[in-house]
Amino acid sequence: MRKPEWEAGTYQVHFRPNLNSAIQWEERVGSWPNTNWVGDSVKASIKRGQAFRVWVGLDWDISDVDLRRRHVALNVGTLVLPVTINGHELRRVMRV
Repeated sequence: MRKPEWEAGTYQVHFRPNLNSAIQWEERVGSWPNTNWVGDSVKASIKRGQAFRVWVGLDWDISDVDLRRRHVALNVGTLVLPVTINGHELRRVMRV
């Protein structure tokens, strides 16, 4: 898995240019409820059954109320997770 990407249209929330994005993964399978997260990387090898989380730095100029309103309407932007599974490059795309 590679770092997440963020896509935003004209009226959506844009990526903060001075922030980046990263991946963290659980220390061992099943450890995430105890917040045992490791890594802060742009690339990770995630094992089957292993939980991971990603973050993307978004523009801070948007209010909490506006962000929540956009989230309900699925109009914040699009999160793209680039992954490689068995040698095949895939992109998981999620509207947020």
